[in-house]
Amino acid sequence: MNATERVCFEWLKKKYNESDIVYQKGKLIRFITSDGKKWIVRRVYGNVVWFYKDQIDKIRSLENGYILLVTTTGVKEIPTKEISCESIISGIVVKCVDRNNQLKVIQVNRNVYKKLSRLKGYKDWSQFLEELVMYYERSTIEEDSIDRAPPEILSAIGILLLYKQKKSSLLKLLDKCINGRRLKELTLEEKVLVEDLLKWKLVVIDGSGNDLIVETVVVGSLEMNPHYQKLKVVYFPKFCRMYCSKYGECSISGKGGVRVWKLPLEDDLLELVRRVASDVCESE
Repeated sequence: MNATERVCFEWLKKKYNESDIVYQKGKLIRFITSDGKKWIVRRVYGNVVWFYKDQIDKIRSLENGYILLVTTTGVKEIPTKEISCESIISGIVVKCVDRNNQLKVIQVNRNVYKKLSRLKGYKDWSQFLEELVMYYERSTIEEDSIDRAPPEILSAIGILLLYKQKKSSLLKLLDKCINGRRLKELTLEEKVLVEDLLKWKLVVIDGSGNDLIVETVVVGSLEMNPHYQKLKVVYFPKFCRMYCSKYGECSISGKGGVRVWKLPLEDDLLELVRRVASDVCESE
């Protein structure tokens, strides 16, 4: 077994007797357990896990299938039906690569190559470079726009990212908590996802002890028009009272409101985020 398989094997041994675990060297389904569960193993690099595109359909169609994602902090168990290209699960981005991608040559000097090689470890070069590009894009978004944005703009950026990055699990949770949900009633995965919603000021947590309530305070939509994308954001009254930076000067303080951004049709996420962060907004 390689290092990733060994970590997953030790994780499984906490749940099953060793005799109940079948190891399949070199197979997509690396382990099968006595209860019929099929286990795929993957290492997470940073916050990214990689699959070939032609594997995703096979993985999603598995009955009783699970993926063990090995991170720097432990192992995450994910049902295979939740995996799709570009999805984000428990903060981990699922990236897909085509086996037949056309290759391009990039020339770098020997010193740069040595430095990259030390960082690369045992990752595929293409995957490693894609991860570097994505890390750069995310860092740039955070530095240029998010950190300095007031809460009402931060929430709008959050809604934009939920739709553009197809974060369906977060959108479902946002909808689920519109009328408020007790934190203890949420699943473990949902509790982890709540942290992302809090980061974007899309929910609030009220109460104390076992009566903590997670409540949605911002919802929205992203619609395609012939000439632009329409980002519509609805702020609930509780958002106004708890977050809005303009609460004291607003004529409808505490009543909520709606804002609309008309964005270009391009898919450059960084540019779209910058457009919202600069508050190029049309009221509706």
